[in-house]
Amino acid sequence: MYCDLLQSQQARRESLFKSHRFFCHCDFCTTPPTSIQTKNSNSNRAFVKDVIYELGALDGGPVSIEDIQRAIVLTEQEGMTGNKAVLLYTGGSYLLGQGAKHAAQAVRWLQEAMKLYEQLEGRDSSHVRELRDALRACRFPPSVN
Repeated sequence: MYCDLLQSQQARRESLFKSHRFFCHCDFCTTPPTSIQTKNSNSNRAFVKDVIYELGALDGGPVSIEDIQRAIVLTEQEGMTGNKAVLLYTGGSYLLGQGAKHAAQAVRWLQEAMKLYEQLEGRDSSHVRELRDALRACRFPPSVN
């Protein structure tokens, strides 16, 4: 990855130029910085970044399932497949820790994360192996599935 997709438009452009002497001309980078689209995109990315941080650090209090779901939708809107995989993996793992009430959703997210990591990294990547092992360990009664 050339830059952190969770950065604002300006930060991504500066990072790309500083590290690669490259000006990106994709739709996300060429939309005027003052446009509503860019402001919304920057806001969406900041929200996703906060949720990923909260899931990883878990020192800011519990993360709501609604926030995780919203962040997943935003990664789809912003075209951030890698970040979606991260959210599904960490969000699914987080839900597993919340007990049987959320187990079915957790398993669905982990399965979707595994599919994305297979596409992004290949079937033998460490993420795919970890997810495959975690899903094998998820043995729930039929009523939970």
